[in-house]
Amino acid sequence: MNNHEEQQNWIEKRTAFFDAGEWILPSDKDRWSNREPAKFAWDNFDAAERLISENPGYFVYTLVEDKDSAWIRKGLHYINRQAYFISKLEIPFYDEKGILYWKSGLFL
Repeated sequence: MNNHEEQQNWIEKRTAFFDAGEWILPSDKDRWSNREPAKFAWDNFDAAERLISENPGYFVYTLVEDKDSAWIRKGLHYINRQAYFISKLEIPFYDEKGILYWKSGLFL
């Protein structure tokens, strides 16, 4: 698979993830960004964790960054977290590593 095909594959998986959720949108002050798909991202960790604790039926996903990429992973993660995504629906993952959000050198 060449870089272009690999990039298209990642974009499709990330898009499918956001299309599958019933997202709880953060308020403007708690939001990471107003751009797609970051508008779904909770930047205020305290507000997100409070919402999650008050609504145990919600599903949380964490954007976790490493040295050259960022991945969406199931559950609450604290180390290298960048943001939370909260959905009323569970979204299946087919890769235990998660869903690639961005990778160094490739725009996703």
